[in-house]
Amino acid sequence: MYLNYLCIFAENKNKMTKENLSIEQRPHNSFTRELFFELSVLENHTITISFIPNTESYNNYGLTIGIKVIFEDSELQELILNYSQIPIKRTTGYIKGKALLPQLTDEQIYRLKIYGFNTMDIYEIINV
Repeated sequence: MYLNYLCIFAENKNKMTKENLSIEQRPHNSFTRELFFELSVLENHTITISFIPNTESYNNYGLTIGIKVIFEDSELQELILNYSQIPIKRTTGYIKGKALLPQLTDEQIYRLKIYGFNTMDIYEIINV
């Protein structure tokens, strides 16, 4: 469904200026849903995330998780619109995913797939 929109990005990506900070240098409150869209949909990466201790996401999933991001069609439509703006419209919120590591309980796997985690709870993205 969103493949048609990827052509827009191929044309506009050269016009867009990437943020000056690398992923590792971003403060925790700057991890956005659009970054996850870029990393997971446009660049087809799985992502390993470290959470800020004592946040909701940390309490739900532990310090570190590896995921394959899952977006619903309505989320993709919104993120495509945000990402196609110059400059890119950046939003925070919840990201859903399929757990890749570490071993999570069935309840945690379900929670991650249905509810996700808050981008504001991220301390760092360890690797992509």
